Amino acid sequence: MPTRQPAQPLPLDQALGALARAARSRAAPAPQPPKQRTAAPKPPVATAATGAARKPATPPSPASAKPKPPAQEPPEPPAPPGGSGNPVTQAARRAVWVAEDGRCEACRRPMNQRLGRACRVDPHVDDWSPQNLHLLCPYCADGRPDPLASPLAVAPSVTDAVSATTCITEPTWLVEQLRRHAVLIEADPLRVWLPGVGVFALTPAADAKAGAAVLSVVRLYPAPAELRIQPQRCTRGLPRPAPPGP
Repeated sequence: MPTRQPAQPLPLDQALGALARAARSRAAPAPQPPKQRTAAPKPPVATAATGAARKPATPPSPASAKPKPPAQEPPEPPAPPGGSGNPVTQAARRAVWVAEDGRCEACRRPMNQRLGRACRVDPHVDDWSPQNLHLLCPYCADGRPDPLASPLAVAPSVTDAVSATTCITEPTWLVEQLRRHAVLIEADPLRVWLPGVGVFALTPAADAKAGAAVLSVVRLYPAPAELRIQPQRCTRGLPRPAPPGP
């Protein structure tokens, strides 16, 4: 029977190295696979009115989002002053009044700027500029005859007051001058200015064809008063519109 030989001891350095390796292998834990982190679910939200739990709303996807309604257009600007069918601006009316020196183009009566009316020269053209506008007095614009164009009934007291300042005693003189040269300054009540003489208040008769009666003197120029005729200084020379019939 063969005999067993005793093992040979390892050198000291090899033995120490083997012990160190064995200690490290026992102390180091086995490698673990990496863990997958998952987000914790959000708790349900309870409403204050019902106390019932509801799931939190999720934002809509771009594909399911509703398109915004188109923005509304701004409102149209208001119509120019002058009323429907007659949109004459104040600037256009003033330009026509200046161009005609304040004279009605139908009856040639001078008037205050505030009384001036305007109508189109060519009614078939939608042009409301001064180039296509006639200047009219209130009576011609409304189709009424000029109350000063008919003979006037003047009260004797008015004739006496005018005679005292103008030294003119003819009773027909004032009537003739009012008919020819009076300037309309008010329409209701009717007031006229006789340049150089004074301002008179008149009332139209019940029948427009019967003329007007002078009621009173508003103001007279101090003596010696003198009639100052003011001829028309400028005009555009447009065709004269037909004045209202008698």
